Amino acid sequence: MKFEIKSFKIEFDRICLDEYNSRRAGKIRQGVHWYIEEYFALNNEEVCHFNSFYMKYIILEDIRSAYNVGAIFRTADASGVSKVFLVGYTPAPTDRFGRVQAEIDKTSLGASKTMSWEQVATTKEVIERLQVDGVCVAAVELAPGSVPLKDFEEPKNVAYIVGNEVEGVSKEALELADVIVELPMLGQKESLNVSVTAGIVLYHGIT
Repeated sequence: MKFEIKSFKIEFDRICLDEYNSRRAGKIRQGVHWYIEEYFALNNEEVCHFNSFYMKYIILEDIRSAYNVGAIFRTADASGVSKVFLVGYTPAPTDRFGRVQAEIDKTSLGASKTMSWEQVATTKEVIERLQVDGVCVAAVELAPGSVPLKDFEEPKNVAYIVGNEVEGVSKEALELADVIVELPMLGQKESLNVSVTAGIVLYHGIT
C-alpha cells in the first residue's frame, strides 16, 4: 500500500514483517526502512470519548508586554489551553522573519515554541469565528453586567479574553462576548496583572 509524505513528496510502502526482514537481509539496500512494532486504533466509542474533552482558548487583546505574553503562554500550556490568539499589537513568539522573541521565549520557558498560536488583526474576527464553532467567549473585566468568576459555570468549549494592561478589554469585545466575568477586587486597586488574571481564569473549572 503506497503512501506519500506530503512535505517532501516521498512515497513509501507498508509491508508485512516477513517482507521487511527479507529486504533487510538482501544485498541491495536502497531507501529507508521503518519498523513499527505495534499500534492501536480507536473504536467509535473511544473516539466519542476523546471528542467529549473540552477545548479552551485564550485571546490576548493588545497586550504590550512581551513578558506578560510569555507568562501567559506558560500558564496556558500548563492548564491545557488548545490555542492562544494574539490580537492587535500583542507581540508574537516569532516575528515575520521567523526570529524568536527573546522575552516571550524566556518567560514562557519554551512553551511558546510548542503551543499552538495565531495572530489575528481584530478581536471581532476571532470572536465571531469561535462563536460560529460553538465556543462560549468570556471577557474578563469589571464591567456592567459582569458576573463573578466563581458563579460562572465553565462550558466545555470556552475562550477567555484578557485585555490591555491599562485599558483592559475593549468595548467592542465586551459587546461581542457571550458573557463578562469578573474577579473580586477587595483592596484599593481595581485590577490584577494580566498574566495573573489569565492564570486564575484558565484554572477555573479545573481546580
